[in-house]
Amino acid sequence: MDEHLVALEKRMQQLQEAIRQALTRHNRAQVSFLGAELTRIRHAWMTLCGLTDGPDAAQSGPGPAAVEPDQSELASEQNHQALTLLNPGERLGVPSGC
Repeated sequence: MDEHLVALEKRMQQLQEAIRQALTRHNRAQVSFLGAELTRIRHAWMTLCGLTDGPDAAQSGPGPAAVEPDQSELASEQNHQALTLLNPGERLGVPSGC
């Protein structure tokens, strides 16, 4: 898990730098897009650290009672979502090693 956290932290740094560059170019659309991506990466980082209840915790409120998923399935899904966020190069047009 530690290597996944490190990878997410590196991606957050890359996004912060890209946001700074977009700000200097006054490219509000790119700042907004990159800011949303940074928010998703931060949420994934918090999820992997166990600081949130799950991927949709901030968006969902109390709802009807449902069957609780198996904890191992929930953790597996959270890890999959976090790893998916680690390789956003296709969306941004930037190789993940940059």
